[in-house]
Amino acid sequence: MYSEGESSGVRPPICSMRSERVGAEHLLAIRGDIDLANHEQVSSELARALDSDAERVVMDLSEVGFVDTTALTTLFRLVQAHGNRLVVRSPSPALRRVMQLSGLAPHFNLVD
Repeated sequence: MYSEGESSGVRPPICSMRSERVGAEHLLAIRGDIDLANHEQVSSELARALDSDAERVVMDLSEVGFVDTTALTTLFRLVQAHGNRLVVRSPSPALRRVMQLSGLAPHFNLVD
């Protein structure tokens, strides 16, 4: 289940995350935008997944609409630090374009 904002009139979060263990992998699915306002929350959840004994951590970014340079840099550094253990699955077309334009796409472990 994705974590969402309360339905009591509180503005929903810019992004929501679903984090779960699936066999030997830890899946972190992110939906929405990742930017300066929430990249630390995303990084924190990703760090928890990476600290687990999962063989591989998979970030499903198929529903990410926007990522700013702060978040992209953070993701890039994490991928570089953890090598093939951290993969990016199905980046959305918008995110894939940002990765390509920044020249960082070849450095991410992308799987579809």
